[in-house]
Amino acid sequence: MTNKQDQMPPTLKAAIIGAVIGAAGVGFLGFAVAGWTTQSSAEEFAKQRAHAAVIDALAPICADNFRTDAEASKHRAELGKTETAMQGSFIAQGGWATMPGSSVDSDVAKACAVMVSKS
Repeated sequence: MTNKQDQMPPTLKAAIIGAVIGAAGVGFLGFAVAGWTTQSSAEEFAKQRAHAAVIDALAPICADNFRTDAEASKHRAELGKTETAMQGSFIAQGGWATMPGSSVDSDVAKACAVMVSKS
């Protein structure tokens, strides 16, 4: 009885092995070097970028809300006494990071606290 591999010409066997190695190499280079991505990781990246854009858009509004508050100087002093890690919570509780029609985003509040602290 003969084995099927014995019936395969050596050049065909080499071509198949080369094709498999080449396909694996192209896949590796595509994902590792060329920036290919799966649909799920692309969607996750898009969500992260969208959230970052929201923060970038809303944090300055929050900071302006804080600065134009009737008791801004009092609140600034209280913010200065608050631990850095808790300043976002201070901003959120004060309502400056709450935009009309939405709930507070803790990341917006944190970014707002950084902006207010720097000004």
